[in-house]
Amino acid sequence: MKRKHVSHVKYRRYFKRKRVVDLVLMSVALGLILIQLMMPEKQQALGYDVDIPEEAIRLRILAHSDDAVDQDMKRQVRDDVSRYVAGMMTDITSIEEARDAVTKALPEIEQVVGASLNEADYPHAATVTYGKNIVFPTKVYDTRVYPQGEYEAVLVTIGDGEGKNWWCVLFPSLCFVDFNGDVTLDRVIPNLKMIK
Repeated sequence: MKRKHVSHVKYRRYFKRKRVVDLVLMSVALGLILIQLMMPEKQQALGYDVDIPEEAIRLRILAHSDDAVDQDMKRQVRDDVSRYVAGMMTDITSIEEARDAVTKALPEIEQVVGASLNEADYPHAATVTYGKNIVFPTKVYDTRVYPQGEYEAVLVTIGDGEGKNWWCVLFPSLCFVDFNGDVTLDRVIPNLKMIK
């Protein structure tokens, strides 16, 4: 009799533990499903899709360093340049038109950057370049990974360019998307149209 009682007790303990483990696993699975279901709603609520097409032109701004003053200067340059380029791409529908517009606008972009630096009495100069081989680091944004690589872009390098960068997509116009963890530009420039 004792043997049957002992095995029955072990049997009950085993199933009790199994039930607890199953409940924990089901709770985790349910939580992951809920997170997945909420992500598309978040994207819809924000009103944009953050897929970047292969034929795109980016804008990357590199700060002189990670010091607070240099990062503030990067954000000021970001805001001033973004205000300038926001209107530049509104009627452009092809990558060829975008390339032509960016090439023609480079001197003006340089002037906008220079004016930002001069107004702040900033001690470092900046360079503005445009090319198809601008290096970008890997960036994780929301649930997407934007891989490291060389991309077509306008690059603004402030001073030594050794600080954290900010970037957006000039064409198609996605500069309102917060790829960087900074304030999104639709808050800085309220009249930017969101592309759906």
